Amino acid sequence: MNARFLSRGFLALGIAVGLAVAPSRASGGDLVVYTYDTLSAKDGLGSLVAAAFKKKTGTAVKFVSVGDSGQLLSRVQLDGERKKATAHLVLGMDQNLFPRLREFLEPLDPVKDVPFMKYVDREYWLADGFIPFDYGILAFIADTKKLSADDFPKKWKDLTKGRFKKSLLLEDPRTSSPGLGFVWGSMHAAAEAEGEAFPPVSTTEDNPATPKKTRDRFTEFWSDLKSQWVTLAPGWGAAYGMFTKGEAPLVWSYVTSEAYHRMKGAEGDRERYRAVVFEDGHPVQVEGAGLLKNAPGGAAMRKRAIEFLELLVSEEIQRQVPETQWMMPTRLGSKVPAAFQALPTVKRRFPLSATKEKIDDVLADWSAAIR
Repeated sequence: MNARFLSRGFLALGIAVGLAVAPSRASGGDLVVYTYDTLSAKDGLGSLVAAAFKKKTGTAVKFVSVGDSGQLLSRVQLDGERKKATAHLVLGMDQNLFPRLREFLEPLDPVKDVPFMKYVDREYWLADGFIPFDYGILAFIADTKKLSADDFPKKWKDLTKGRFKKSLLLEDPRTSSPGLGFVWGSMHAAAEAEGEAFPPVSTTEDNPATPKKTRDRFTEFWSDLKSQWVTLAPGWGAAYGMFTKGEAPLVWSYVTSEAYHRMKGAEGDRERYRAVVFEDGHPVQVEGAGLLKNAPGGAAMRKRAIEFLELLVSEEIQRQVPETQWMMPTRLGSKVPAAFQALPTVKRRFPLSATKEKIDDVLADWSAAIR
């Protein structure tokens, strides 16, 4: 399996990792971009954007790569503590990391600063400092040699049935963005079952408490689920590697993983791996880029940074998202390969917005439920 695909998903949320790394400085007039390793890899989307950007503007892009998005956060926080940014852009944050990065990002007016955003699907706009460039619907991928389509779980609650004991490969939500997406999705499903809102809405509180019935159902779900998983892997790649070795029939991944197998799988296995769609909804992961505050180079480099963002969501780059990121492009009207067009339809998606406080609350409830 493609190493680029297998490395996706190591999006740790820890903030202590990597603080000792010395900051880098732009060489000459380079545009410096913080990102995670796979985005800046030779065959990654970042490298494609960098080559096109150099051709268009004459400015080179220097990637400062870290292992995962937790280290990405740490790097930006270190700059913030020193009150001096050493990069111009951050590339590869998702909606769960964005609330922790937001204070370090420069707000961009979609009308005055980035009018090109009119081409981006509004569903994926999180805020004026977040430029979304890809998204993926999180879902289980099933090995149909081990589990027939007739036996797929149809709802979140089905995962707790006896026939799925030791059948699930999950990711730890404390170290994996897809893992956090699974926990977040299970809380949404609990709220849906109780007819309650999640995240809860309040006009008087910044962080209203999750309704008790929702929390109770969530706790029951996770108490029952403890006997169902084979492992809580530290990241997506570890879990998916176990899956392709045949260690369990279901792995938490992306609907688009099915397209990868259809296009890049071994002969005879291209129809083997299928996405599982739940009737009661799925979480979505959106990745974005942002402009760092107090970036070096003044107005001239700010202009270059915005040109990079413009290129990132251009038709030229967005059409390459599916086969580099194995995600979906965010640009309206983007064409995708036939294998992506044939993916199962997910009719219900959970809302994208989350605050740092609510993420912390959900993780605390999860931790208590699995004790």
